[in-house]
Amino acid sequence: MEPAIRAQWAQQMAALLLPGGELVTLIFPICNKPTGPPYAMSLELVRGLLEEVGLEAVPGGLQAQLPSELCHPGRDGSGIWEASSGLGRWKKRDQQKEEKEQA
Repeated sequence: MEPAIRAQWAQQMAALLLPGGELVTLIFPICNKPTGPPYAMSLELVRGLLEEVGLEAVPGGLQAQLPSELCHPGRDGSGIWEASSGLGRWKKRDQQKEEKEQA
């Protein structure tokens, strides 16, 4: 994903979800590639984007590198950029519910 639109993407994902709704992301390419496209991604990068807009990782819902048998050939760390694929599962926080519980 082009770096200039990443924040906009995260905002749109949050806008599409109701409080408590979930989002699943396939993250590729996870690598140290300095240019693009495709532009390098990381679990930490996606986490930062989504936490900024009110989503949080579901416990046990982050996998930094998928097993090769679950990846398209060349997207398991063995391709041209040695890029792997990851998976993230996120939940939109319910701020109203959290506020009621704190009161």
